[in-house]
Amino acid sequence: TLGRPEDPVALSRITEYAVGPDGKIVAFRTYAPGVVTMYSDSGTYSRSFGRAGRGPGEFGANPLSVSLHIDSDGRVHIIEGDRHTVVERGLDSLVRTKRVPANFIDALPLDGDRTVVTTRGGGGGHPSQVQIIDADGRVSPIVSSPYGDRDVRYLAPSRNGGFWVAHRDRYLVEEYDREGARVRTLARDHDWFEPLEAGTPPPAAFSRPTLLDLYEDESGRLWLLIRVPEPDRERRERALGSGQVRLDALDWSAVQDTRIEVLDLETGELLASASFDQALRLLE
Repeated sequence: TLGRPEDPVALSRITEYAVGPDGKIVAFRTYAPGVVTMYSDSGTYSRSFGRAGRGPGEFGANPLSVSLHIDSDGRVHIIEGDRHTVVERGLDSLVRTKRVPANFIDALPLDGDRTVVTTRGGGGGHPSQVQIIDADGRVSPIVSSPYGDRDVRYLAPSRNGGFWVAHRDRYLVEEYDREGARVRTLARDHDWFEPLEAGTPPPAAFSRPTLLDLYEDESGRLWLLIRVPEPDRERRERALGSGQVRLDALDWSAVQDTRIEVLDLETGELLASASFDQALRLLE
């Protein structure tokens, strides 16, 4: 159990988590944030850092743009809103804060105090982008999506010191090195994953698969988390009701299932897969 009723910081259902190399757990609430909180590997509250605000060491409230990471040195990276904040190991002190593009989709710290982010397309044919922001805040776009602003992308670190990019609306992942050069592309065809093409009208909510998370393990395998529509259409429509249901009150498992698939990085071969009767959210 993570946290206790008597803890000074209350966790909410919508919270980001990360686990450090020492097993300690860090949590950051994405609704009404203000502090980042650390717990022992047994779930006991340790300490917290920060407060609500817009200055260095302060955090805002943008639940759509939050990314939490712990690097190999144990430093905590909170990327939220339009800021990348780095806090010393153990939440002892603020290391630095820098600006990043506001309302990013996903973000990942890189070496050399850099940050890679994925940004939304601006509509009207403007594609989504992957950008690297250096320590001084300078932005370098490295790739643009040819599939329009629906092609939302998610990020994961790769073992070569670079990063992976996942295309949400296609079964397609790309690896880039630390300088932003494309290393490889893995794409698969499945009868249950029909890719969207440019110019295709947006699909109904929860009506097609989306690639949401990925992770490269130490043995050179790539794990993918894919959200799949609940196959029973009537059950899905009942859960959605009139379309006015609040997303934070929705029973996601009533409208979506989850697949985890494992790929060989050298060949792209599917090594294993598993299906679940619930909408899993993270792949750690």
